[in-house]
Amino acid sequence: MASSCKCLVPTTGDLKNSAEKVLREIRRMKLQVEPDLEGWCLGLPSALMPIFHSALMHYSLPLAKYLIEQGYALYGKSDLKFMHGVYQVMRNEFKYQPKLTEAQFLSNSYAERKLMLTAEFLTHCQEKHNEIVNTDKRRRLALTEFAS
Repeated sequence: MASSCKCLVPTTGDLKNSAEKVLREIRRMKLQVEPDLEGWCLGLPSALMPIFHSALMHYSLPLAKYLIEQGYALYGKSDLKFMHGVYQVMRNEFKYQPKLTEAQFLSNSYAERKLMLTAEFLTHCQEKHNEIVNTDKRRRLALTEFAS
């Protein structure tokens, strides 16, 4: 999967590098999404939404269960409500303040900033997954030692 972002709109920096970062995270997480490089370069939210869906709902069963237990209702939502939930997860669970507002993310611009946000989001998903899995392991070990 090589990226070939050739945009006609001015960007804040290195759009190609930002797209490659997202591609690396998608591969690392083994997400089942088809990259829409043209849509990414144009800043189309519809090109990035499948990544957010896949990362939260399919990447990690422990992460998906944790978010449900915390009261996040992300399944079967409109794009607007889903992204509102994603932003809540970023702020409350990942302790991350996105540099784009929800409205900016849902607009057809800010291509590079959206890619940067997406890459950071995927990194936070992986970190939260590891935190949950390690906490569960420690909990099971403590219960095993207590039962002995």
